[in-house]
Parts: sequence; C-alpha cells; structure tokens
Amino acid sequence: MFVLIGALRAQTISSDEIHWGSWPYVPAPKAVIRVQSDLVEVGVVVRDAHGAPVAHLEKPDFELFDNGKPQTISSFSETDLAGSNSTASESAPSGDASARKSPTRYIALLFDDMNTGAANFTFLRHGAEKFIRESTVPEELIGIFTSSGDVFLDFTNDKQKLLDALSKVIQHLRMSNQGAMACPAMSPYAAWVITHLPGHTDEFESAVTSARRCCPSDPESCARIQADAVISISEGAARTSLDVVAGVVRYLSQMPGRRILLLASSSFLTKSLGHEQEKILETALRAQVIINSLDARGVMFASVDDSAMGEPMSILARGTGGKYFHGNNDLFRGYKDLAESPTASYFLGFSPDDVRHDGSLHNLKVTLINRAGRTVEARPGYYAPVDEPPATREKVRRFQEGLTANDAVTEIPVELTTETETAPTGDKTLKVRLRVDVHLLPFKQMHGRKTERLIFVTALFNSEDQFLSGVESVMDLNLKNQTLAQLSSSGLIARMSLEVKPGTYRLRQVVQETATGQLSSISRPLVVH
Repeated sequence: MFVLIGALRAQTISSDEIHWGSWPYVPAPKAVIRVQSDLVEVGVVVRDAHGAPVAHLEKPDFELFDNGKPQTISSFSETDLAGSNSTASESAPSGDASARKSPTRYIALLFDDMNTGAANFTFLRHGAEKFIRESTVPEELIGIFTSSGDVFLDFTNDKQKLLDALSKVIQHLRMSNQGAMACPAMSPYAAWVITHLPGHTDEFESAVTSARRCCPSDPESCARIQADAVISISEGAARTSLDVVAGVVRYLSQMPGRRILLLASSSFLTKSLGHEQEKILETALRAQVIINSLDARGVMFASVDDSAMGEPMSILARGTGGKYFHGNNDLFRGYKDLAESPTASYFLGFSPDDVRHDGSLHNLKVTLINRAGRTVEARPGYYAPVDEPPATREKVRRFQEGLTANDAVTEIPVELTTETETAPTGDKTLKVRLRVDVHLLPFKQMHGRKTERLIFVTALFNSEDQFLSGVESVMDLNLKNQTLAQLSSSGLIARMSLEVKPGTYRLRQVVQETATGQLSSISRPLVVH
C-alpha cells in the first residue's frame, strides 16, 4: 500500500506570505453525469425529545422551503444504520449503497495545525490521544490528517500506530495577529467588516482610534490599509484550509463504509468563501460523508468575533447532518460524541424553479408535518450556482489531462529531483524535490503584494500505467517585493514524500499556476529496490 507521509514545504518565509496545504490525491472521474443539473441535496437528521435520531420517516413527513417558498421534494433516501438497510425512492442521490450496509466506520481525524493556537493545540492533541486509547473498537478505522500535510496515517485500528502518528502532530501556526508591531491590531472578523461593510462601523471606529498612535496624520487610511492586509492573509489561510477539507472528503469518499470527517480546529474566517464551502457540502452529501466539527477554543466569552470564526465549522457540520462541538473544554468528550455518526439520517433533493446562476445565497428550511416533540437538523442554506468562465474550465481540463498524459510540458520552469530513503524499519520513502523558477510566474498585484496560487500533484503509476497513489498540494503566495526578489534568485523549493514498496513505477509531476493556467508536467521512470 502506498501512503503519503510528507507535505509541501518551502524555505523559511514569513507566515503571512505563504500558505500551503496537502492531502492524498484522488483522481477526478472521467465523466460526471447529473440528470438534474440544478438539483440541491439536503442532509437531514431528525431527533426525538431525548436527542436520539428518529428512523423510518418517509418523504410525505417532510416539508422543504427555499427562501420561504415550498418546494417539491424530487428525491428522498434514508440511511438507517441502527436496523434496516438504506431505503431510497425516486432517483435518490448518488452514493455507495453497499457502504451503508457495512458495519465498518471510517473516521478521518483532520487536525487544523495551521490555524490553531499553541495552548489550544496541546489540549486538542491530548484529547485525541485519550480518545484513541479508550474508545476505539475493531470495526472503527481511524486515519490522521493535518492541514499542513506534515502527518498522514491511512485508516487503521492499530492503536500504537495512531498514537505514534499523533505524537508527530505539531502546531504550524500560519498567521498570527499581524505581529507585535501591527498598528492598528485587529481581528480577522473586524478586518472583514471594515473591508466589506460600508460606513463607519464600530469595528472601523475602534481601528481608527487605535491607529491614531501610529498614524496620527491619517488614521482612517491607516486602518483601511491594515484591514486589507489582514483580510488578505486570513482569507488566504481559510481558502487553503477549505482546500484540505475538500481533499480529505474526496479521499474519505472512497472508503467502503460509514464515513466521518472530524475537523478539529480553532476555526477560520470564511465570510467571503461561501461558494468554496458550498462545493465541499455538495461533495460530502453525494458521497454520504458526515462532517463533525470540534472547536479547539473550548469555553469562550461570547462575542461577534467568536461567532464569526466558528461559523464555517458550524456550516460544514450542519450541512452534512453532523454535529458542532463548541464552548466546552472537555475535548475528550467532544471526540467521543463526534466520532459517532447518526444512526438514521435522510437525504432530500429538490430542483428550484427558475434558479438564477448568480451565486446568491438561498435560505433553506426543513420541517415535519407532525413534529411530535421532534427537532430537525438540516443544511441552513445553499448558494445558487455560478457558471464558470470557459477559461477556468480550460485550466481544469488541461490539469487533469496533464496528469494522465506521459509527455513533458515546460510552460513553468521546474526542476525535479528524487531520491529513495530506507528507514531503520525497512520502510522506503520516495523524496521528491521541486525547484520552481518564480520570477517567470504571472503574479497579480494586490494590496502591495505579489499574489499567485500554485497547485502540485505528485502521482505514482505502476508498470501497467494504473494510478496507485499521490499527493496534492496548494501553495498560496502573497509576497512582498523583497521576498519575491529573493525567491527569483534562489527559486522556490517544494518537497513531497511518498512511502513506497520495491517495484517499478512511473512518477508523474504536474505543477500549475492558476492566474493564467500555465503548467509543467514531467514523467520519470522509477525503480525502487
């Protein structure tokens, strides 16, 4: 079996200038056919007065409203894991029916090591260690993932392997509160309010007051400039975190059993990333992956900032029929609660009438005809689709074709070197090193920085050219001029690692920049002795 054990790395650069994330690569299907292109799928869990999931409800028991307007439920399915098998009617959403019958449960523990503070991270890891020592059962397979990609362990019920992997999970805080010299210092949420809401909000007035000590001549401009910088950093970090969640969802969706992603994080700001969240929800719902979220901050003082930062974790959980554990310092209890999937859940689908492809937010509400003391947990809303520009579709097409091809493309100057290392245990690791010539990249200018996104996929194919394993990474660059000058001289170094077994392979490496879609692709024969 092939296992990702490494991650994307870069030379030491300020944490506000580079964000990265890494996860196991899953090939895209050759064709995706959906009969109803505007089908909206809604995961629903119904609980009784004691909080227990309610099974054996039928489609006529539900009502569904889109922006207050009643909708016709065109597809309906139930997943009953406590007793009978899944039942479905009228073109139920896609999913692996055999997986629903399997007693095996796959739990992906995703540690957001890039957005969680040191104190919170310590409690987060200790809670996970206790959970693994005391709570795992043979039918429960756990995998360990991190936002940085530094640690990855494929699904196993071997407690010692899990504990060994957890011991290697450390904090890689990707952004601080702009440093000790920041003026005015502000939270990501305050920065979002200042940059997105017009007028003199409370957040703006507070920032202006603070800015008078460092920018007495023009505190308002100083506050807005600082807000632009903070929101650029925080949204870049959040976008990478969502990419990692999406990658783990895709990997988990291949598992033949009940699938849970347990996201442990201090959370991140996604106020402007609703469409990215929407894509994750759609993928998870179709694959019947439940996302449960654990807020590492524990007990917090209630504030607007706390609510805003916790919002994405709540949305991902509620949107897939999962739970959001927050405001509680007993993280061990949180892991125990969130590792359980609901014994019964429902998937409702509808096609809204004359939906405009304008990206607007639609509020959803699911109710029961006869409530009888029951509560309904369901996806609170969805974003209307947005037609992707032809240029965007072309970038995706070229990237996917580049992965399966065998030719060399050199639109981006990339140097690739490999070596194989043998651990004392006898395990072999393929080390891949890439040097990217960044001075030729088509950077965009934003808030005085040079911005670009790089996508990396390292894939291994066997002697019959069948895909075996791979790692996908993204690197968001938000470079100061002096850093770009430095990297233009030295090159940007990225490293990935894969655990391999002796054999003959083809290594395929693809790198694409997303500003214009330029890419490079390299194939190398590989023999591991």
